[in-house]
Amino acid sequence: MIYKVIKAFADSKDEMHVYQPGEIFRAENTSAKRLAQLMTSNNMVGCPLIVAEQEAAKPVEPEKPKSSRKRGKQNAD
Repeated sequence: MIYKVIKAFADSKDEMHVYQPGEIFRAENTSAKRLAQLMTSNNMVGCPLIVAEQEAAKPVEPEKPKSSRKRGKQNAD
């Protein structure tokens, strides 16, 4: 699982490494209990600091191009 930082914090369990919003949280060797603390308000800051994200996002299908033909009256020549 990948975890994204949503609020800046200094991680007391990682040599006070400072995480900024948008960064990926280094979750290797992090216990499920610690992840739960960071994802809820049950931490020293009092609010969620990270969110879980899908490891592989679903591929986005490209939009089909819209027809450039104009609709209107056809000439009867």
